[in-house]
Amino acid sequence: MTRAPDASDRTVESPSLEGIAVQYVEQWLSQCETFRQWYRQHFYLQTPGEEDGRLADEIQPWMIRMTRALLAPMLDPEFLHRRLARAVEATLWQLEEDWDSRRNPMPDAEVDALLKAHFPPSAS
Repeated sequence: MTRAPDASDRTVESPSLEGIAVQYVEQWLSQCETFRQWYRQHFYLQTPGEEDGRLADEIQPWMIRMTRALLAPMLDPEFLHRRLARAVEATLWQLEEDWDSRRNPMPDAEVDALLKAHFPPSAS
C-alpha cells in the first residue's frame, strides 16, 4: 500500500537570520513609504481635515518610535547591510521632519523673509 505524502515529507530550508532581518526591514520601509505618501497627499498637497490630523497624531509618533527601535541594532558594526541601515536612518529623518514641520511651523514673518530673499520682486 502506497502512502500519500504529507507536509512533513517536504524539505524545509533552514531559517536565515539575515534573510528574516532584511525582509522585515524592507517591509517596514514599505509601510513607512505608504504612510509618507498619504501624509504628503493630505498635509502638503491639500489642507488636512480634522480626521487627517487625528489619524496622523495616532500613527506618526509610533512610526517614529518603531523606526528608532529598528535602527538601533542596525547601527551595530556587525550588521552587514549598511544600505538598509542608511535607508532606515533616512526614513527616520523624513518622518521626524514631517512631524516637526506640523508641530513647529515656520512663523509667517520668517516665510516672507525667505521668499523675499530668494524670490525678490521684479523691478517694474
